[in-house]
Amino acid sequence: MAYTETTTTSYGTRVGNSFKQIGTGFLLFLAGTVLLFWNEGRTIHREQDINFADANCVEMTSPDNVDASLDGKLVHTTGKAVSNDILDDGTFPVAGNYMMIDRDVQYFQVVERKEEKKRDKLGGGQETVTTYYYDTKWVEDPVNSANFHDPSMRNANGVLVKFDDQQIYAENVSFGAYKLPDFFIKSVGKAEDLNVFQDPVEYAKALLPPAEDGQEVELTEDEVARACQNLNTDFSDISGNTVYYGNNPNSPQVGDVRVTFKAVKPVNDISIMAQASGDTFTKFKSKNDTFAEIRNDIQSKEEMVQAAKDENNMSKWALRLHRRCCKKMFAACGLKLNVEQGAYFGNGKDVKVGTLVGIGKDFTMHNCILTIDDNVMMGEEVMIIGGGHRFERTDIPMGVQGAKEKTPLHIGSDVWIGARALILPGCSRIGTGAIVGAGSVVTHDVPN
Repeated sequence: MAYTETTTTSYGTRVGNSFKQIGTGFLLFLAGTVLLFWNEGRTIHREQDINFADANCVEMTSPDNVDASLDGKLVHTTGKAVSNDILDDGTFPVAGNYMMIDRDVQYFQVVERKEEKKRDKLGGGQETVTTYYYDTKWVEDPVNSANFHDPSMRNANGVLVKFDDQQIYAENVSFGAYKLPDFFIKSVGKAEDLNVFQDPVEYAKALLPPAEDGQEVELTEDEVARACQNLNTDFSDISGNTVYYGNNPNSPQVGDVRVTFKAVKPVNDISIMAQASGDTFTKFKSKNDTFAEIRNDIQSKEEMVQAAKDENNMSKWALRLHRRCCKKMFAACGLKLNVEQGAYFGNGKDVKVGTLVGIGKDFTMHNCILTIDDNVMMGEEVMIIGGGHRFERTDIPMGVQGAKEKTPLHIGSDVWIGARALILPGCSRIGTGAIVGAGSVVTHDVPN
């Protein structure tokens, strides 16, 4: 479904808007310069802190016994992080002995997107035709449809139920004879799918402390009754790690809600660098800031220091635009997006980006509707040019004939575009698995 609005901008207004854009551009330049200097200073200080920690770190042979001689020193050690805590979602039948339980809520909603086409008019004015399209998709928060441009689509959205995202962490995590501090607990392990209980007896067992010596857990009637209360809900469907509200999870309707769960197992191999403090650890005061590192495998001190340096170097020349920012800017944005310094997307409304996408320094796009699928890499200074200037008329200069309509470009998944590649309007698709060499000029579609 589409809805169209047409607006006309006079020559004088266009001139005024141009000056406003110049002012905005100048302010953004100043802000970018300040941010760049801040980033440079931060990475230098971080490098100093890593080197200082490396020089002052001592080895804790094992965390199995509290070593008073190491108190107050920066130590490196490895071992198992273990929790016996029972975590309970509290709203859904999801519980057990875990390090962390994560609840993620999504809503099936109508979303509005727009495409603009501009046409210069005689006398210097400009006509803008804006077409609004309405799609349905899963989103992280309910969408307010009251302000949709199409009157018939206003108040199209609603939700059957509303829940908050939630992360529950274990409070008591042992690391040999030591207690792991909160700032480390939140970084332990990798979350995996956690199934939702449908059997009240199994759910009741999950709420009890781990049994010793493999003994069968004995349940009381009250424990089973409590579990039954959480199972007596208005869920429409439970499948694996997902609770669904709606008529059919295979055919979602506007307003449907799905809740998924993940968890971190209760025992995890970790390596840490932190300051020993009694029977726990604190952050080490370095030259500029504090220092504490954790890795979710067994690593030597040298490996941990090198990993910290590598992470710092990765951010030295790149200011990352994370998903929370880009999902507000782009028409659509997947997970794990990395955009390096100096990239230009216009207002971002014509850009859809998938998951695991890296866009290099000084990327530029003009007059283009860009869709990027998953697992795409781009080198520095890639340029995408959409519809160019009109030149059909010979009685007036090309510079005042206006621009052609925006042209679409779809970049498939698993694509690598080398540095300084130039992609011109004749190309509307770069196929899955394609490699565009550095410095290439692309004028036609690239096959899979």
